[in-house]
Amino acid sequence: MGRFVPPHDRLLLEELGQDRFRLLAPLWFEAEALGGRIVKAASGFLFDRESIPRWLPWIYAWLAGTASRAGAIHDWLTQVQKVEDLQVDRRTANAVYYEATKADGNGWLTQWIKWLGVSLGGRVSWRTGPARFQRLRNDRRQPDSLPKRGGARREDQLVDLVHKEWRRRHPEAP
Repeated sequence: MGRFVPPHDRLLLEELGQDRFRLLAPLWFEAEALGGRIVKAASGFLFDRESIPRWLPWIYAWLAGTASRAGAIHDWLTQVQKVEDLQVDRRTANAVYYEATKADGNGWLTQWIKWLGVSLGGRVSWRTGPARFQRLRNDRRQPDSLPKRGGARREDQLVDLVHKEWRRRHPEAP
């Protein structure tokens, strides 16, 4: 199964409103469904976390927030629809989501229900994903890469600063 790739394996986000978030640090996921390629959601990426309909309140109460990293990766794939040199179809993006929900610590039933949700309800999101990517100006946020020669890049320094602040505010976290 896939895995979130350190050091970009933590979900650091800013809530911008109901069901609207911004990644404060890159989030990477290595997916078997993509032949081991790494999905690199960029810092600054705007997304809705998990698209669980609020008109299903019992489902929302049970599942909301249980696979937030997986939701960010799936939203990235839905909007970008490629990883490195590989075009990604909807079925493959949903398979990556299934892998990522497991990596987020979900059991098979939750994984299956979430996968079923994106498979049955994600057609419009998939079709409008690239336009939404540009409208949200996510096209200006390129996947973050490891620092080049000469030390840490400004983005990497920002990630370190955000991690330190998060750890300061949450000393009980691992």
